[in-house]
Amino acid sequence: MRRMMSVALALSITTLVLVQANATVEPGELFWQAEDFSEQVGDTPQVWAVPHTDTDRDGVEYTISEASGNMFVGTLNDTGGDGTLKYVINLAVNGEWYFWGRAVAPTGGENSFFWGFDIPDADAVAGGPGMNIWDFNEVVNGDRVPGSNNFPFGDPPPDEALYGFTWFRVSSRDGPFLGSGNYDDPTPIDLAAGEHTFHLAVREDGAYMDAFFITTDRTFDARFMEPAAVEPQGKLATTWGDLKY
Repeated sequence: MRRMMSVALALSITTLVLVQANATVEPGELFWQAEDFSEQVGDTPQVWAVPHTDTDRDGVEYTISEASGNMFVGTLNDTGGDGTLKYVINLAVNGEWYFWGRAVAPTGGENSFFWGFDIPDADAVAGGPGMNIWDFNEVVNGDRVPGSNNFPFGDPPPDEALYGFTWFRVSSRDGPFLGSGNYDDPTPIDLAAGEHTFHLAVREDGAYMDAFFITTDRTFDARFMEPAAVEPQGKLATTWGDLKY
């Protein structure tokens, strides 16, 4: 029997804060929304507005009720697609940057994207050269060590972390940045000041992305403190950082 899961109900227990696109950040920080891409190749990922309802691969129907700017990107479960989004970003300082994304990843079959920095557009496709696999709520070990261990709120994660947007450290179990999902010893991405490109490509339908945050602060951990661009709105008062797990 199909069970129903409402993110709105979940948020009444552990409320997420919304992201302000025009918030001020420090020179060693940059925040941008997933729907603010520069170019798109293919028909996916698509841009969605809240509320948005999907059914995961286990047959659980759920509703995404909040997102930064009330919009996000992703691909409906069981609809396929292999498109790519391109973002052009400008960094104010040279440094070792640590990268985060705010995603929904309901099951192990719909919990990943491809990603890449500063690679040719022609290579920025699903499985292309220089593209990495970004896992959410998944551990990858064995012959793919160091892989990624991307469970920000425990294994198994609570429903709120499966069906509502959660900040994940970037990870890579296949690509140039292997091991970058390690929360205790994160792998930096060395980027110079100036213009860069970031590509996000569909790997599994049913995964969604809301926003990105990149910082030179190695100690920053979005599990316990939202990025500087994230501020409470209205009644929202509790963040993921208030949780114990």
